Amino acid sequence: MQNKFKAMMYGRYGWDKLNWVLLIAFIVFAFIGKFTGNETVALLAFAPIVWCVFRALSTNITARYDENYKMVCWKTSIKDKKDAKIRYKEYSKTHHHITCVSCKQKMRVPKNKGNLEIICPKCTSKFNMKT
Repeated sequence: MQNKFKAMMYGRYGWDKLNWVLLIAFIVFAFIGKFTGNETVALLAFAPIVWCVFRALSTNITARYDENYKMVCWKTSIKDKKDAKIRYKEYSKTHHHITCVSCKQKMRVPKNKGNLEIICPKCTSKFNMKT
């Protein structure tokens, strides 16, 4: 039996992170449809599972790889934005966030250092600021 399955899956794409996301979407939609009694949502639950099976059995490996890559990049960009907000809050305790008057470059300067002459790293313009 195992050899028949291996033979069937030879040359097929298989399972990846996007298939896990589709499987979870199926489970969520199925539970929502079951507990709310909404048949439309219950039928909508079959779309992700059909797409999941299609992707797993597909022989167009390049297209399936590209789909998974786009999903992973999208997920990573959301995580990076969240991490940037967390870093901004952490740095706000010890630094001021300012923008250059000439080129609008964002910079960090330490708090409680008195009058500082700030030189923009992008356009090298100079300006004074009390921190």
